[in-house]
Amino acid sequence: ESIRRQDSLLADLATWQTTAVNVVDAGGEGLRVDATRVSPNFLSVAGVWPAIGRGFLAYSDQPGLDREAILSDTLWRTHFGGDPNLVGNTIRIDGHTYSVVGIMPAGFYFPRPQGQLWIPLALTTEERNSRGLLMLESGGRLSAGHTLAQLDAELGGISARLRREYPDTDSHRVFRAWSAPRFFTGALADVYASLVLGAALFVLLIA
Repeated sequence: ESIRRQDSLLADLATWQTTAVNVVDAGGEGLRVDATRVSPNFLSVAGVWPAIGRGFLAYSDQPGLDREAILSDTLWRTHFGGDPNLVGNTIRIDGHTYSVVGIMPAGFYFPRPQGQLWIPLALTTEERNSRGLLMLESGGRLSAGHTLAQLDAELGGISARLRREYPDTDSHRVFRAWSAPRFFTGALADVYASLVLGAALFVLLIA
């Protein structure tokens, strides 16, 4: 949130949190899959849209309005029979009912090499205001005419101000901007070469 409020060079910024969840498949079997909780603009920042269905709605990051899921092509085909009618129906995730709103194109796993599922990142007021409660990552797209070096310098200024304003929580925190190829390796580097990654809370932190 500090970067969103103070940054002037990013066209958009998405936030996510990687996790693992329990899913009940079409045969009633329980699965443990890699999942990512994402801000509603996650797919627009990544520049990839569901092959079937839609992305998350703008208000899906509100607690109680977040019971939507987007499946990877692999999870959909392997455990739900590739049924196109799954979109619009529900599945069970961690004991709760979620509406399946989309199926991603084959080969899309961002930000985890084996990511299978995306669900909204719905933070409580306490979590949104916390400066040390969550482990989050962020990625964004530069506005036209700006460079990664400019963004890196701006993030450095933001982190310096935050260290002065919040010495108890931010005294060792430094925000840096990395290009996607630097953050991702192997096959993912080319796929996400146009995505600019900004250090957020903890995971991409350079202290």
